[in-house]
Amino acid sequence: MTVIGVEEIQTGIEAAEPRFGKLQALYGLLPETQCRCDRPGECCLFLPQMTWVEALQWFRCIAELPREDRDAAVRRFLGFFLSNPARRGHCPFLADDGGCGNYEFRPFACRAYGIWSIEWGRQGTAQSREGKKALVAMWRRYGIELPEETATHEMEYCDKVTVSGSTPPPDSRLMDLLSRVHGLDDAHPEMKRCFEDGYGSDFSMLMASLVWGRLKADLNKYAVIKDLIQKKSDARLEKLLAKATAPF
Repeated sequence: MTVIGVEEIQTGIEAAEPRFGKLQALYGLLPETQCRCDRPGECCLFLPQMTWVEALQWFRCIAELPREDRDAAVRRFLGFFLSNPARRGHCPFLADDGGCGNYEFRPFACRAYGIWSIEWGRQGTAQSREGKKALVAMWRRYGIELPEETATHEMEYCDKVTVSGSTPPPDSRLMDLLSRVHGLDDAHPEMKRCFEDGYGSDFSMLMASLVWGRLKADLNKYAVIKDLIQKKSDARLEKLLAKATAPF
């Protein structure tokens, strides 16, 4: 399996540059939405699934930040990677007021959330819960008992999102748009496959691998989770984050 390094990210951004505009154009086919929820940011507890081109767009956004802000952004993603699922975190782009700190470049998964039909959304929620149960079982095999209320938490699919000026598009229309978003990855088949299969389409895992290398990132996560659960200690987590800087 190809390992994604900083060079692959940099060349990937250059290669994907023509597709970023196409990606934004596809996003533009989704209707404008408004959330009537009284708990803004509640649906941003976890990182969204994303495509390779969407991930590259995020890397470009972070790379363009001033150095101090870039390091801070990278540390937030590392903190999310290291402590999840021992703790209930939130997307590192979530602002203190519940807004999105990278709203213009949020992935399709974020944009379409709440637009899918309730039936479709609840099905996805149920699948996610089953996946988290499998995650709890995996950590148990490593000798670590994750807190159920944290590790398996999944909010009910939101029914408080409204579409401005029109009726919500049918699920078939959303699926077609999602397929077209995924289709932008077809120009990068090897990186697409590596991001999906090797990193689980997890942006935070890829970021941690860029900073520490894939094996060390996994070992760091295991050690931090173990300390958080068994020792109730943040010391290792804080030490790792204090030394981390942006790899690009």
